[in-house]
Order: sequence, then structure tokens, then C-alpha cells
Amino acid sequence: MAELLESLSSKWLEALMWLVPYGLIFTILERVFGRAEPEQRVFRKGFAGDLLHSFLNPVLAAPLAAVALAAVQTLARGLNERNAEWISYAPFWVQVLAAIFVGDIVGYWRHRLLHMKYGWPFHAVHHSSEELDWLSNDRVDVGENLATTVFAAAALFCLGFSMEVAVVQVIARRTYGLFLHCNITWSYSVLDRVFVSPRCHRWHHSADPRAIDRNFATFFSFLDVLFGTYFMSRDEFPQKVGLVRETMPQGYVPQVTYPYLVLWRMIWNQGSAGKNQESESNPPIQSSLGGLVHENPASGVT
Repeated sequence: MAELLESLSSKWLEALMWLVPYGLIFTILERVFGRAEPEQRVFRKGFAGDLLHSFLNPVLAAPLAAVALAAVQTLARGLNERNAEWISYAPFWVQVLAAIFVGDIVGYWRHRLLHMKYGWPFHAVHHSSEELDWLSNDRVDVGENLATTVFAAAALFCLGFSMEVAVVQVIARRTYGLFLHCNITWSYSVLDRVFVSPRCHRWHHSADPRAIDRNFATFFSFLDVLFGTYFMSRDEFPQKVGLVRETMPQGYVPQVTYPYLVLWRMIWNQGSAGKNQESESNPPIQSSLGGLVHENPASGVT
């Protein structure tokens, strides 16, 4: 476990070192090719808080991630060794592409689960950005950070991918995720149904009712097409992004504690005699996926 924790810590430090060049590249990209929101400032509302999310949340998630991954290594070591035998015959670049594809399938279903009733309070933190840019990618709650790390790493380990391949997959996924959140209007035209474009992902963040719970993939939008969650309007551009029914507090600490307070209220109110009373302090859940209808955790009214 100590080795895993050290590895996670070193990867976190590497990620921090890459944040500055990422910022320069994507800021220049927005300026050269035109911004989706021309009036949006580089240091827009919530930028400082998103830096803290980027720096601190992986560190807070790391100890539990190390414990979980150590358990996976112990329980699935035989499976890893058997699969590693045959996967090692493929060229390195084929292994990387396969790992990216596997990571996107896992990421699709993890993302979709986070849009359901008990996952949504965690993911709502990410969707609370009302001005999207590259750094909005890192506004991710500690619990979601943990789930993302464990689900992806466990899947790649069980399938026999090497640590080197897994690291390249992580770098590719993070880089493309930052790009997808850029303040640009890019679309891939007919290829939008195959690969996720920045415009496609901006629709995912849109407050437009047609786009809620749509476009969950990071790389391959054909997964959304296949599972019936794809949405793209070629004649329109998302006019408003952010939460539809919740009110997210401003600042790093209130956002970090938000999911846990909401979950506590949801659980408490299930057995509360006064659960039919409305409360503005208990925001409604946005997602309706999986047959879970829109529900106010304070009142139980749908």
C-alpha cells in the first residue's frame, strides 16, 4: 500500500507540473481559434477554487484509493497475470489504444451512475461551473475523484494492462478532458457521432432540458449513440451551462462538503416525519436516469 500511495503522490506532483503548460496551451488555443464565450475572462469566476480542487482533491482521495487498489491487486493478481500473458503480444501502441477504449467504457458507466440519485450530489460539484474553460475539468469532488481512480485502475489491472500502459491512458484521458472543457466552439461535424468534440461535451454541461443526462463518454461518442444517450444540435450552440435545479455554494470548502451534507439530508429525510415539507436548503436531484425520477431530497416530491 505504501508503494501505491507513493506512486499516486508522484503522479500527482507530475500532474501539478503539467498544469502550467496545459493552461498556456489551452488559453492560447481559445484566443487563436475563437472563444465560445468571448466575454469570459481567463481568470473567470471560480478559477481560484478550481485550482484548489485540482491541487488538493487527488491528495485527499489518495489514501483510500491506495487501500482499494491494494485490495484489487491482492484479489485479482491471478487474473492480471493470465491476461497480461496474451495482451503483452500486442504492440505497445495497440495496448494503449485498447486501454483508452476500455477506460472510456468504464468511464461512460461510472459517469452515468454519477448522474443517478445518490451519485448526483458528488457530480453536481463538477456541473456547477457556469463559465466553462479547461480548468473546469478539475472541479471534481473528492468522492468522485476516488471512484474515477479506483474504477479505471481496477479494470485495467484485471485485464492485464501494464503500469506503463495505464499511465499513458491516464495522461491521454486527462489531456483530452481538459481540451473538451475549453472555451471553444469546435465540432467534428459528422464525426461527432464517433468522437467527442468540445461542442458535444459543452452540450453535456448545458442547462437545456434536451441535453440533461446526455453525452457521457470522454473519447468515443459512439458509446452514447449505442446506449441512447447522445445529443447534438448542429443548428444551435449551448447558451447556458451549469446546474438546472440546485444551487451550489461558492468557494472550495463549501463545495467539498456539499455532497456529504446533501446525502446526509437525503438519508435523514427518508425516515423523517416531516419529509413532506419543502426546504430551500435541500436542493433537488437533477438526474432521472435508470428510472430514478427527479426528486427533491427534502420533500420526496417528484
